[in-house]
Amino acid sequence: MSTNRFHKAAKDGLLEVLKEATKRDCNCRDEQGMTPTLYAAFHGNLEALRLLCGRGGDPDKADLFGNTALHLAAAQGHKHIVTFLINFGTNIYATDVDGRTAQELAGINNRDDILRFIDGVHAKLEATDKKKAKAMQEKAREDAKKRVKVRKCDK
Repeated sequence: MSTNRFHKAAKDGLLEVLKEATKRDCNCRDEQGMTPTLYAAFHGNLEALRLLCGRGGDPDKADLFGNTALHLAAAQGHKHIVTFLINFGTNIYATDVDGRTAQELAGINNRDDILRFIDGVHAKLEATDKKKAKAMQEKAREDAKKRVKVRKCDK
């Protein structure tokens, strides 16, 4: 199947293959709900992630456990990916199925540099743009509700 090709290319950082990916390919889910965009973040492949996001890959799309690209990168300790995703505009308030943010996953996984970095981003956003922070928090709540409904239908 051609989608597996893009999932594998994202894991391995094969940019030539990823250059052929359409927006749909970038966001296509495998059995775990992982997209090529999520795999690039998980494996710390910045160039692959940059390419996928540029081709329409959505880093806020979550896997079956509610992990966004930011969750995966924070848990894995890929600060360069976390930095890219935050600059890209990823929702720092998104929660997984257990209600945890990427910041909390960084803490659980002893990624103290990432924990402090996201903490600083939170503080800056809430100090300089309360409206944007509120909108992102609301979007994170809505996405979590939708995901819970979808998961219930799966059972």
